[in-house]
Amino acid sequence: MIKNMNRKYLVLFAFAAALTGCAKDSDLADNPVNPASPAKSNTETVAKQPVLFGAYVNRAATRAGDPGVLVTSGATAGQINLQEKGFGVISYYTDDDMYSPIYQPNFMYNTKVTHNGSAWTYEPVQYWPNETGGNAVSEGVDRLSFFAYAPYVDVTPSTGVVTGDDASGIVGLSRNAAVGDPWVKYYVSLDPAKQVDFSWAVPQINMVKPNVTDVVNMQFNHALAALNVQVDAMIDESTPGNNTLDADTKIYVRSVTFEGLVTKGSFNLNSTKAIWYDLAGANYIDGGSVTVYDGRTNGKEGQSESANESPLGLNPVLVQSQPYSGTPTAGVTNAAVNLFAGTTADAPIYVIPSGQPLTVTIVYDVETATDELAGYLSDGETHGTSVENKITKSISFGTSNKLEAGKLYKLTLHLGMTSVKFDATVAEWDESTDNGEAGLPDNIGTAPGPGPTPGPGSAPAGTSGGLFSVSATKKVYIATSNLMWEGNLLGGTYKLMEYPWSMIETASSTITANYGISNTNTVQVGLFGWGTPDLPYMTANVWQEYASNGFVDWGTMYGDGKWRVLTYDEFIYLLTQRTNAFGFATVNNVHGLVLAPDGFTTPTGVSYTRGLANKFDTNIYTAEQWELMQGAGAVFLPAAGHRDPNHSNNIINAGNDLWYWLSTSSINTPTSDQLLYDEEYNFTISADYRYYGSSVRLVYDKEDE
Repeated sequence: MIKNMNRKYLVLFAFAAALTGCAKDSDLADNPVNPASPAKSNTETVAKQPVLFGAYVNRAATRAGDPGVLVTSGATAGQINLQEKGFGVISYYTDDDMYSPIYQPNFMYNTKVTHNGSAWTYEPVQYWPNETGGNAVSEGVDRLSFFAYAPYVDVTPSTGVVTGDDASGIVGLSRNAAVGDPWVKYYVSLDPAKQVDFSWAVPQINMVKPNVTDVVNMQFNHALAALNVQVDAMIDESTPGNNTLDADTKIYVRSVTFEGLVTKGSFNLNSTKAIWYDLAGANYIDGGSVTVYDGRTNGKEGQSESANESPLGLNPVLVQSQPYSGTPTAGVTNAAVNLFAGTTADAPIYVIPSGQPLTVTIVYDVETATDELAGYLSDGETHGTSVENKITKSISFGTSNKLEAGKLYKLTLHLGMTSVKFDATVAEWDESTDNGEAGLPDNIGTAPGPGPTPGPGSAPAGTSGGLFSVSATKKVYIATSNLMWEGNLLGGTYKLMEYPWSMIETASSTITANYGISNTNTVQVGLFGWGTPDLPYMTANVWQEYASNGFVDWGTMYGDGKWRVLTYDEFIYLLTQRTNAFGFATVNNVHGLVLAPDGFTTPTGVSYTRGLANKFDTNIYTAEQWELMQGAGAVFLPAAGHRDPNHSNNIINAGNDLWYWLSTSSINTPTSDQLLYDEEYNFTISADYRYYGSSVRLVYDKEDE
């Protein structure tokens, strides 16, 4: 740790398939010619060798055609047998050339491969090219490339359009005369009873004739993400399921919007990873949304009447019947049900992940019948009151907030009388391992989430609204409280602490290794090691354990992923190049630092003194007085101390030291800086203490309007 007594202006902030390739063997080994026999005459021919296929599903992959999971064979209840459904193969013969997307299918086009109980078969049988002379010496290489998808669909070869009237699932392939890689076009259905999933095989490129008994093995992988969405009600409680609604009250869902998933796209079968494109195949899919409506024509969710007249799959029990049947539907109760129509609670839909964070907006009405009111409820017959709720939340599954192909996600929407809270779990397709939670205020109140991505020039939720210059050309909004993580080994979520002065770890805390976290023990963390947001509970006592592959910003794990921590240069600018930049303070009996925004005007009813003159007594505010300061754009950074796993007391100088991470170093090393204000009122710069647990304060760049 290097003392730097000349930098009196610094407040220390810390910087923050494997498929077997078929090798070419000698032609004599690949055909029935006996190498000990005399050479054949030029008029003799070598026996043809058929192309044989093998197939298996990677980790029991995907749904194909109707409810169930795609398995290679031996299907049981709820599974689909790939051997029965079959898969389609498109193949290119390139002679001596290596494959490139300049060819069109000339060896196989949408050839259906099924299983006869002992082997994979297809018609008509194709044979490996066999350029050999009478002496069985090859005169050329002869390469074939194979691409496959499942489940098989019939198409018109000249157009690639699926035959029949299917409106979802695989709706088309690239044409048989199309030059280039083969493609699949896919439409999602939001009705779990109708939607169809598909998988693709790792391509087998530039294969040459193998041994007689060898097969072309096709390894099938997930191309879509599975999303199970359930809805229940939290009625005057923090845990759903205990209390029931009053008999005169109903909760009806009006619409649900998902940002971060796509319902139409195209897939290039020449892929080793699940990468989706738009329907034209021209651009990567990098965003999208879909809204599911209730079908009522008097909707309030900001959509046109015509849009509301076409329900797109909401479970009928969650919406008021139109026209009214005479008996009200159940609506949302304390028993979780599937969001989508006609399904069991745990039935998923299969969607195209967009690569962007998942955000959910739900609109629902709380309706209470009372004869004293003149207005009517949604049934058009009962007098009462109807209150619309519209809630938006970014979802986090463990440490990720983006859907990924090949994973099953479970999302529960808990609808409270005044708020909504989302629980989420993510697992491998055939396992249930990781859990996570992303919370909005529930019925007992918790820290607010970040809200959706703000429009250009507008302040995001969770900030004071004040603008802070961090360079001559850049301004940021600063979060009003420190970052925290809550969860267990099955998953968790990042969020902002409830109050600006909140601290989780205190001087009396005893932190065990990894905070004593387990599958069942939920912990809260507010002091993080250097740049390892995917392991927020890490407490190793050597710096080499942290972010060995480089610094990762915590902001990538929070909200819309656009939050970040300041660089060293930005923080120096923040403190030294602005009027009324900062002042030490005590807020609600907690020591810390006030950062004033650009052009700050002290609000009526409080005073503000810049600088360090009286240490933490420079400015003293009650919680109510701080609301006035924050309303004028100021932010408060509490002196939360730091965590030292090598120290017997674990938490050092909580209430007196400010330790905050920055994202770059002040010196030319690969490490990061911790800039801090210590208990002796000295300023210190440290570049080697990655294992210290320090606070994180996120910022959000102001975008041009």
